[in-house]
Amino acid sequence: MFSHIPQLNSIKVFDSAARLKTFKASAIELNVTLAAVFQQIRALLKELETLLLGAKSG
Repeated sequence: MFSHIPQLNSIKVFDSAARLKTFKASAIELNVTLAAVFQQIRALLKELETLLLGAKSG
């Protein structure tokens, strides 16, 4: 299926943000800074973009 699976930490942050509807609430729940949440979301989006674009061209 996937040759590369996104990092679990990024998925946990995404799950938290999706459930709680805000990045700030996610940061509080995960006991990390808001900047750390943004960084993990950016990393996940970059990984997913790479997977999607790679699948398109391959």
